Amino acid sequence: MELRDARPGPSTSRQRLDSIQMMRGVAALLVVVTHAVDLAEAHPHLGVSRIAGLGHLGNFGAIGVDLFFVISGFVMALSVANAAGAPAAGRFLVLRWARVAPPFLIACAVLICLHAFVGPPPALPWRAAANAVVFVPVLDRWGYTLPVLDVGWTLSFEFTFYLGVAAMVLLGLSRRLWLLAAGMTALVGLGAVLRPGTFLLAWVSNPIVLEFALGIVAYLVWERGLLTRVRPLWWTLGGAAAAVLAAQVVVGYHDVSEARTVLDGSTSALRVLLWGVPLFFLFLALLPLGQDGRDSRLGRAARSLGDSSYSLYLVHIPVFVVLGAVLTRSPALPVADLVVVVAVVLAVAAGTVFHHWVEAPINDYVRRVSTRHPAPARTAAPRETTTSATRAPATRAPEAVRGPEPAAHTERAVLSGRHGDRRPPVPRLVPPVPPSRPRGVAGTGGRQGARHPLHPHADHRRPAAPGRLASAADQRSAADAARDVQPTGVGGPR
Repeated sequence: MELRDARPGPSTSRQRLDSIQMMRGVAALLVVVTHAVDLAEAHPHLGVSRIAGLGHLGNFGAIGVDLFFVISGFVMALSVANAAGAPAAGRFLVLRWARVAPPFLIACAVLICLHAFVGPPPALPWRAAANAVVFVPVLDRWGYTLPVLDVGWTLSFEFTFYLGVAAMVLLGLSRRLWLLAAGMTALVGLGAVLRPGTFLLAWVSNPIVLEFALGIVAYLVWERGLLTRVRPLWWTLGGAAAAVLAAQVVVGYHDVSEARTVLDGSTSALRVLLWGVPLFFLFLALLPLGQDGRDSRLGRAARSLGDSSYSLYLVHIPVFVVLGAVLTRSPALPVADLVVVVAVVLAVAAGTVFHHWVEAPINDYVRRVSTRHPAPARTAAPRETTTSATRAPATRAPEAVRGPEPAAHTERAVLSGRHGDRRPPVPRLVPPVPPSRPRGVAGTGGRQGARHPLHPHADHRRPAAPGRLASAADQRSAADAARDVQPTGVGGPR
């Protein structure tokens, strides 16, 4: 979907938010680089990595998780804008789980098998297995139990956010997700004041969930066309945010990069302030990029990396386990920086393979199944037009979406404009004009060939001016036309 023209039409397949896919790829790559530096530092006989010695750059890549959370908030708000009711809410959760859980469980199985050959098998407490399947830690009592693939803790926060989104869809408030953002903020405030003793209450009030709320706010800013009305302002704020983040590489960022301090909530609020808020402004500044229609080789590579960002996020840990076993038996050579580079390259290659052979086929299957069993449509109230006739209620199909995403991982269909080989036939919602009725209609001056006011493609709105954002209604229409099943991370983060 392009930001300049969001109305559905023949070119809908080329309307894309490529900038989001690129940012998802960058987010996953940042996490991988950080873990690659940790891998090199775990083998001191290979020397000291100069990358880790560049200020506080070593663990700064953990900021990729926060970028996944902001992207996920934006994508979920975009994807459920026209969903309402219990069937749509259930469909949303089922499809999200079907998109996220199978690749994650396969990656967990691969990691367990690798540990059987290259090291002692990891401990598998039953609560860890439950968190790998259910994601939301409803069975934990005294603290979060990490799954065998420990990066899964970010997916637990993702699915906690998805429950809030599903609740809004259930209540018919999917177009008022600002209420969810406000509720999450209020819940975090209550948690800070009351200090709940129950782990689940402490989990849902963890300040890190505010980064999803920031993603929702970013969607509201984009939906209302504020990015182009005051574009210099967003570029200024984005530049200031980039400067703040760059300064942290020099002066430090306390312990906010550590997952354990996020899980217990001790540094979550500071992490949102140091990383979440600057990423919010940087995200909005970068969101309109790629609208000029030019398709460079670098842009295609960045989009490809974004497409496989969830797979990269999952499989880089098994890759590093194998590489760590090799490095343990290697001679003492000062090759720490080379280890970091090789580890990142191998992880990207493995993520690409996993995406094409595991994640993408699963997503295609979920897409085919969901299109054969579409969710009930949401019917909007009829709206007055400039003619004396009124439109029939416009019927839009609700959607449950994927994403760290990650994010998404759009989700993929919304952001990349890609669809499956088949598309379900569009039902004829409006009966044809009776033969006895003239082709002209009231309010059109009896012109021959004028569209019937109830025609499903009739549009009485003025087209958006070139180079500017279309209206919010047009943007929602584009999302409806581009999506088929379904938000990273990644993903969510992925």
